[in-house]
Amino acid sequence: MPVSTYAELFASARERIDILVYAAVFLHEAYPRLNDLFRERAADGCAVRIAIGDADSANVQRRGKEEKFGHGIESRCRFALPSAGACSAL
Repeated sequence: MPVSTYAELFASARERIDILVYAAVFLHEAYPRLNDLFRERAADGCAVRIAIGDADSANVQRRGKEEKFGHGIESRCRFALPSAGACSAL
């Protein structure tokens, strides 16, 4: 799905945005204004929740091995935290 579709869905949300991902770093890379969009939605009363994978969890590490990414998924989970943390005021 194109990132523009995600942005349109997030922008049209009125009640809640719930995101469950390993990292989804691609969203911030492709749509640098993403955190601003989340803040705007929250300011309008929309609940925003983002759950990012725990890089140290056995499940994330297993997924990396299954997909032959090595430590790629773990690294992306760690990298995603500062991006999501910028939304912590939500």
